Amino acid sequence: MFYCNQFLVLVSKVDISMKQLNYDYIVVHYSEIGLKGKNRPFFQRVLQEQIQRKIPSSCSISLEHQRFFVKCKKASDYQEVLSGLDKVFGIAWFAPAYNVESDIKKIETFIKVHGKQLLGTARTFRISASRADKSFLQTSEEIGIILGQKVVDTFGLNVDLKHPDCEVFVDILPKFSLVYTDIHQGLRGLPVGSSGKVLSLFSGGIDSPVASWLMMRRGCKLSYIHFHAFRSAKEITGSKIDTLFHSLALYGGESTVYFVPFSEFHTRILDLNPRYELLLFRRFIVKFAEAFAQQKAYEALVMGDSVGQVASQTLPYIGLTDHDASLPILRPLISYTKEEIIDLAKKIDTYEPSIKEYKDCCSIVSAHPTLNPKKGVLEELEKKIDLPGLIEKTFQHIEERNYV
Repeated sequence: MFYCNQFLVLVSKVDISMKQLNYDYIVVHYSEIGLKGKNRPFFQRVLQEQIQRKIPSSCSISLEHQRFFVKCKKASDYQEVLSGLDKVFGIAWFAPAYNVESDIKKIETFIKVHGKQLLGTARTFRISASRADKSFLQTSEEIGIILGQKVVDTFGLNVDLKHPDCEVFVDILPKFSLVYTDIHQGLRGLPVGSSGKVLSLFSGGIDSPVASWLMMRRGCKLSYIHFHAFRSAKEITGSKIDTLFHSLALYGGESTVYFVPFSEFHTRILDLNPRYELLLFRRFIVKFAEAFAQQKAYEALVMGDSVGQVASQTLPYIGLTDHDASLPILRPLISYTKEEIIDLAKKIDTYEPSIKEYKDCCSIVSAHPTLNPKKGVLEELEKKIDLPGLIEKTFQHIEERNYV
């Protein structure tokens, strides 16, 4: 498959190519926001804010004809825009585009003058036209035929409607037309901040970063709570946890992380049945996070559980973990296989840091939990460790840090 414009592949040639091609802007189409009806303006506004956050200050963004247009004063800024839009949820696709007067002769002339730059090294092509402006004299099919013939006559290329080396898109809008060739697929979903605030229980393994990323894709603004085995959160600086939060901030923007030591929990379970340690720990972190989330007005908790992946993620464990919870506990990975989770972790660049060594809760909690936990036994153990008192005492040691 040929690339219509080589600058999108050869990053070292971006500046030269951008000057030659002189794009007018990058056009951005949103995803399921288009289905939101009367609430669409709210989602459009949030998405516009998210896009603005990822583009250079010298670039502006506007909304016209149900799509966004990013315009930059400097041609060299467009590559930064392309890289930034790759990490904005809510975008279906985006493309560098030319602005052409809505007149078939003017578009023909444009294709003739700029065809070499548009088509690159392609030997076959296709014209894909859409006509949002129904007052335009030619239909979409007629536009494709007319412009396709111009390419054949001028450049001698062959038409291939199924597998072209290069596809030239022409959008006829009410005030002007767009011509573009290279479409970049977006992350889709909903823009971060459009679905409320949630608190993610973050272990630092493979699953919790992926679960957090998936909740961002559903429009949630995430903060994180991380339970650690250190004397102070300062000892976490420079660890894989730092790396993971910085990686996720590329997608979700600035985030707040709450670091919570579980040394007091460890002290209280030393003389208890080790086969219930893991379930007790899960109950402790969920009840703690729930109480904290209510204080901070978070609307739900997020966990990285996948049914049956390990003993603590069987239905009995999940049921007892959630027992008497007063906030929703969201588990976006609940039906994912481990292979699917790993593949997604690699895609979002969290896999490599996730598998690095780190002193987490697994280092102190029993590796052989009971496979048949009893609610009555659990309740008695929680009384022995005074779970409400444990939570209240641990509250005194929360440390907060922001990541960008």
